[in-house]
Amino acid sequence: MRYLGFILFLICAACATAPTAEFNAYRETFDAANAQTGALLDVYNDIEKSLDTTTRDKTTLDPNRAYLFVPSADAPRTRLLREGFQLVANYNVLLGRYVEGGSLSAIQPEIDRVKTSAATIGDSAGAVTGVTGVTAAVSGLVDGAQALAQLALFNDDVNRFRESVVANLPAIDGFLAQARLQAEAMYSEARTYRRDRILAGAGAAKTQTELDAFKVAAASWILMIDETRRNLAFLTEA
Repeated sequence: MRYLGFILFLICAACATAPTAEFNAYRETFDAANAQTGALLDVYNDIEKSLDTTTRDKTTLDPNRAYLFVPSADAPRTRLLREGFQLVANYNVLLGRYVEGGSLSAIQPEIDRVKTSAATIGDSAGAVTGVTGVTAAVSGLVDGAQALAQLALFNDDVNRFRESVVANLPAIDGFLAQARLQAEAMYSEARTYRRDRILAGAGAAKTQTELDAFKVAAASWILMIDETRRNLAFLTEA
């Protein structure tokens, strides 16, 4: 089976003192992609908010769209992607600790963080429309993380825990695959945002420079995700 190699890898890793080269490569590329995600979404969040017509109505305040008026708050797509990457990051910490040989009790703090992330992102997924693929992928992440947390809390069968860890890897890959597809829509919205700013009096040259920078950032994000997925595939075959 596709993940048999990684199951054997985890069995061996229980006795190891450090992660394997494959795990290090995957974690390093994911961390880089996650950092790029944060930088990209910090810019995109303003774009997403500006294109919501609710922000143009100064006479009302929809409680369900309060995030539109708070600079530090994330809009729905931004929040879904940001929290999705955070869930994977927390899961990677759990995986790394386990690969290093931690017992179930020793990695309980990491399990708790994964469980908390899963609950948070589950709330975000329900608030987003028009991103069916990402929402479905997030649901897979949440289901796997919650199942893992329940197993760790109520069952000390190490073999079942190990299998549950491995079972989540396709969900991680599925989320990354869907996340990269969001770049096209995000760039399209950035172009609309530029047009609106020009109509409002912003300089064409300045807004084009900003749009070009956003495009480069989004393209870099895609390439980082692709590299992360390749290393995840290598990890499952190790």
